[in-house]
Amino acid sequence: MNVRVAVGALAGAVLAAACADDAMEEPLASSAERLYVLWSGVGGAELDVNYITPIRSLDAGGVVDYARAIEQPGIARLYGQEGVGTFAVGNGEAQTITRYELGPDDRLVAGATLSLQGFGVTLLADATSLQFVSPTKAYYIDQSGLQVLIWNPTAMTVDGMIDLAPLAREGAVPSLSFKSVLREEELVFAAGWYDPDFAGVQPGVALVRIDTASDAVSITRDERCRDPGSIAQADDGTLYVFSNYTNAVGELITGRGEADCVLRVRPGEDRFDPDYLGSMRDALGGRVGVGVVQRDAGHLWALALDPSLSALGPGSSLGDFFGAAAWRWQLVDFPSFAAAREDSSRPPTVYTSSHFVVDGRLFVSTATEDFARTTLLDVSGDAAIEGVSFSGFMGNVLRVR
Repeated sequence: MNVRVAVGALAGAVLAAACADDAMEEPLASSAERLYVLWSGVGGAELDVNYITPIRSLDAGGVVDYARAIEQPGIARLYGQEGVGTFAVGNGEAQTITRYELGPDDRLVAGATLSLQGFGVTLLADATSLQFVSPTKAYYIDQSGLQVLIWNPTAMTVDGMIDLAPLAREGAVPSLSFKSVLREEELVFAAGWYDPDFAGVQPGVALVRIDTASDAVSITRDERCRDPGSIAQADDGTLYVFSNYTNAVGELITGRGEADCVLRVRPGEDRFDPDYLGSMRDALGGRVGVGVVQRDAGHLWALALDPSLSALGPGSSLGDFFGAAAWRWQLVDFPSFAAAREDSSRPPTVYTSSHFVVDGRLFVSTATEDFARTTLLDVSGDAAIEGVSFSGFMGNVLRVR
């Protein structure tokens, strides 16, 4: 979840700059060059403006030319499988997905549009909620309808539906983990439950497993943790499920949460290990940790709150939680959680859980406190390497060629 502070006239400034750049426009790339698509945007007082922009490089100095962008107001999404030459843009106002291909001079050319309204979708899923099995099969995990749609990105059809109704709980709002994993022939993700007023999170985590051959679903529950956020997979195939930022909100602000929590699923098992209950707290020196991202088989990145930079407590707002530049990246040993090393090469950042694996490199983003400017960081190594920088907030990025 990214909370953005309205930046007023920034949208107009971006559009003006884009028009000015358009006069000097050149073909973006030859067919031999790699090409990426970036979803970014700017926030206004009432409505976001989103840009889906083709770019040549994610490294520092890369050019984000909004004159070439697809512009979309409101809620947007960017979906795609790396390197297949196509991608899709979700329109959250109409609950539709439109397929795009590369045209002459790498123009973004719209193709077929698929409406999800008839399938009960009321809120478009985040990009991390999709798993692409092949160019013709993807799992669209729909929290709004408690279902998984089997989507064909090539034909732009929905070919089936997996019911997640067993996740419904009286007096609670289900919440699905923002990341899923493919393990052998299984799609695995987790679920938790909010209070109806969203003031706190309820105990309990569900493990959801879908057989990618038969599309059969299995759901088991564990009451020891709350609201799962991310999943990491160790070398031996063991899965670790980490609590979401809502636990930290509850602990620091509302008093209706708990310290972070880690559960695991051993290889070949269909439920959480009853003998294991972990935490990131010791590895982070007692600090509150959120936004867990797997770097490789032996390391995780996590954002740790620097208490010297923020006095979060009762009476603080969600804006204080997300918008304060008080979070520092820590590199944590995995799966021992025995130590953490702070990335001293980067200043503290506002909270962001966005992360992207592109060309085998792991990227996170950092932004100014008003989300007026965002920079991609390559965190594939022990320290962050600054990448492309652009106006506005970060949505997603993928390689289309």
